[in-house]
Amino acid sequence: MRTLLRRPVACLFLALSAFAVGTFELVPSAQAQEGRRSNTNLPYRFPQMDAFGNFWMLYPGGRLNQQGNMPFCNDNATLMVNGQQPAMQNQTASLDSTGEIIIENMRTGNITVTRRYFQSPDGIMRICDILKNTQPKEITFNVVLSANINYGIQATRTLADPKAADHVLGNLITDSQNRTSLDVFAGRGSKLTPSVNAQPNNNQTQAIFEVKVPANKEVALVHFHVLCQTTDQAEKLFATLREVKALAGIPPAIRKLIVNYGTSSGFLDDMELLRGGNTDVVELVNSDQLRGTLAAASWDIQADFGKVSIPAASLIGMLNPSGMRPRQLLITSEGQVIGGTLVAPNVEIELSAGQKVNIPLAQIARIGRKSDSTDPADAPRAVSPMIHLRSGDRLALKLSADPLRVATRFGTLSLKPDTIAMLDLQPEDNPAHAITLTDGSRFSGLLLADDLKLTLSSGQAVSFPLGSVRKLAFSPVSDDQPEAPATLRLTGDDTLAVTLSGKMTLTASYGDVPVNPAEVRQLVRVKSTSEDVQITLWDGSVISGRLAQPTLDCTLAGGAIAKIPVGLIQLYSCPSPQPAASLVKRISQLVADLNADDWKQRERAEAELVTIGLPVISTLKQVRANQPPEAQQRIDSILKQLSKTATANPGAGNDNGNGPQAAPFMLK
Repeated sequence: MRTLLRRPVACLFLALSAFAVGTFELVPSAQAQEGRRSNTNLPYRFPQMDAFGNFWMLYPGGRLNQQGNMPFCNDNATLMVNGQQPAMQNQTASLDSTGEIIIENMRTGNITVTRRYFQSPDGIMRICDILKNTQPKEITFNVVLSANINYGIQATRTLADPKAADHVLGNLITDSQNRTSLDVFAGRGSKLTPSVNAQPNNNQTQAIFEVKVPANKEVALVHFHVLCQTTDQAEKLFATLREVKALAGIPPAIRKLIVNYGTSSGFLDDMELLRGGNTDVVELVNSDQLRGTLAAASWDIQADFGKVSIPAASLIGMLNPSGMRPRQLLITSEGQVIGGTLVAPNVEIELSAGQKVNIPLAQIARIGRKSDSTDPADAPRAVSPMIHLRSGDRLALKLSADPLRVATRFGTLSLKPDTIAMLDLQPEDNPAHAITLTDGSRFSGLLLADDLKLTLSSGQAVSFPLGSVRKLAFSPVSDDQPEAPATLRLTGDDTLAVTLSGKMTLTASYGDVPVNPAEVRQLVRVKSTSEDVQITLWDGSVISGRLAQPTLDCTLAGGAIAKIPVGLIQLYSCPSPQPAASLVKRISQLVADLNADDWKQRERAEAELVTIGLPVISTLKQVRANQPPEAQQRIDSILKQLSKTATANPGAGNDNGNGPQAAPFMLK
């Protein structure tokens, strides 16, 4: 699914009556806004009855039940967070003029929950649970959504993402009355998917999420419950389900929280993009839609930074938002959003019946180009480096070789663009710029430039004033690191993936001790001073003292050198430090024996390497690629065995603020 905006959810629960199977749309308009509120007592009965004669009832605590003629389930949409059900302070809720029921300030531990319920005129029930982490640190929430099937589960089948078979999106449940419920807990392409528990001859169903919630932030989850008369109906609905329709009508501020759906796909801010399907479509401000073929071979738009020409084949659609200043937004297949004024004052379309019509821009609300697939999830994703402007424009770039200079607390860095994942020039709650590198390093700094001279993907050279830039997104953070990197955690939440270099000398109470940086497993600054540290070496040796050097020499991604003041250091941790030179020599000899002619010699070498233990890991990983096939197989076997050893000692090397723990080795 194309990502035009992608940000973190609450839990959204929907129930769809059997007669509504087909094109799924929760509300008729995507321009949902908050309305006026009044209080209502609980329990509350929602007005619409489903096809089986049941009403939805909302009870204190946020429980949702069915009442009426043979209800399919009760206690549906029951929410548990970290093993506890949120508790409310009173028996009332707010009734919004849009028809939404809101229960606020429910609490469980350090978590605040707001539940938002909405039933559409055609019987769709939606619940949006906003979960807030009130702690000053990131917390992983265990979120469980459960239901009780009144007449028992006769059959069940999980539903996977068509493009990722190991990602479960939902399941089908058939009860003993041969009625089928379709439960969908995540959207296609979502990285966050649940584990689903539903067994025949049982009554309980569960969907379990593990959701990371940043400090003092809110997130959410989306869940559909669709009651159908037959399994075929349920399967057809799942196959044709469109996230853009399912999420339409959710207020933009809430939609931006959703994490288990591509909530930005099909939306630009609070505006829904128009999809053409088999034809181009022009929607007028009076809601008329004209279908046919757009005549323009290219679309020329005058932006603030110059004129840009978009080939028709690259255009996805156009938005023409109302405002003080007329401005069109072109959206392309690369994920670009280009705002400005179209050079042509009219848009020509040849209707399906053959008539040609010229429509003035002032009469156009949206344009949707035809696509090879009617499923937005199959549209191409943005893959180019991008610049995001404060105006909302997003432009694809050609990556430059010229480094960017960034001032940090530990000096000025020259960063190659291909080592930068993201440079956020207006992060929340931080007056500085936020830099993320491709190796996962995150730190604050200031980009040293008055303007940015960049090249668009079309080859056009453009200069952007720094004040007009919101974000630079160059390369994704790599999920395929060759091995777990050494990390350096600093005060102020900066975290760097580094390689220690240079010379290190520790002045201990018994004299100066030279330290090879590559052999350091862990370094912790003693919190009572700014310069005293405690170092754990590769073999578990622990040395305390004062570093003779005031800074640590560290190499970042792409070779950038940073000198980190000792006073900024909280913890350095290296999962696979290099052993002493004498041991490296012995390991190299044993590796050579892994390919000996005598199989007994090969067996002895493998056994001895396993006996040496975790210190062999870094050396084996370094030499593996240059070994013959059998030696590589034996190295893989050794690494697998040592991984089990490391797993058996999960606390090894962890820091609790008082220095290293007892176990000398660990593997992350």
